[in-house]
Amino acid sequence: MFEIPKILDQIQDYDHMSSLGKWVYFLRYGNKVDDSVIQKLSVEPVFKKALEVVKMVNNDQRIKDAAFARMRHELELNQSRYEGKQEGRLEGHAEGVQNVMTIMQMLKKGLNLELIQKETGIELEKIFEIQILMQ
Repeated sequence: MFEIPKILDQIQDYDHMSSLGKWVYFLRYGNKVDDSVIQKLSVEPVFKKALEVVKMVNNDQRIKDAAFARMRHELELNQSRYEGKQEGRLEGHAEGVQNVMTIMQMLKKGLNLELIQKETGIELEKIFEIQILMQ
């Protein structure tokens, strides 16, 4: 895994860039054709071809539309995941409250901790904590 900001911070100038540094720089700033480093990179055949692809992509509305649709889809998925997690947390919280209420009722009836644990599946330590809080 690369930390792009750290790699970019290490780049002093074009003449001292490693191949990795050049690619990281290109991937970060390749769409800025007026950038002096990008102009120097464009002399190298591999970057010249890569810049041609960037220009083609930037000028093709179908590619832009497809990228926008993909980003919108990813945002919708992330929103759905977030909402699902929130819903799960709320359900878990409600279930936890219901478990506490059930344990409190069982303790009030005088049932022993082991029986409550067996019936609810809740750890003995948690049941004991509830018992202490009730006193």
